Amino acid sequence: MASVEHYRRWIAAYVNQREIEGLIYRGVLRSADEAWPPGKAFEYGILRVFELFGGEIVQWPFEVTVGPGVVEQIDGVVFDPDLRTYFLVESKQQAEPLNFEPIAKLRAQLERRPVSTMGLVFSPSGFTRPALVLAQAPAQK
Repeated sequence: MASVEHYRRWIAAYVNQREIEGLIYRGVLRSADEAWPPGKAFEYGILRVFELFGGEIVQWPFEVTVGPGVVEQIDGVVFDPDLRTYFLVESKQQAEPLNFEPIAKLRAQLERRPVSTMGLVFSPSGFTRPALVLAQAPAQK
């Protein structure tokens, strides 16, 4: 499997929104672009769009490890200079609409971050009705 730096170099070659949309569209339709493993084109494409529109990629996809094991995987962290806000990004490419579990996981990740950090979840297949309803419920802090 390629490294984060390898994928960063690949995605940097896409220099405008149309190219990124084409990459994401091909990846979603075929489950993977020729050079990208399933889900990676979508994950990195979302971050590249932020970058192209003035967002700062604070952290590309990374894993948080404790001891020998991975405790969480985050698809990216973006800073929006206009909103002066940090966002944890979660990108899920799957055939079915996304259920609430990834949203709940993101909420748990946000609880371990500064209170001003927000979360964004992207799913090309949409979201289930329960996910939409439960996502609107206020988080407990």
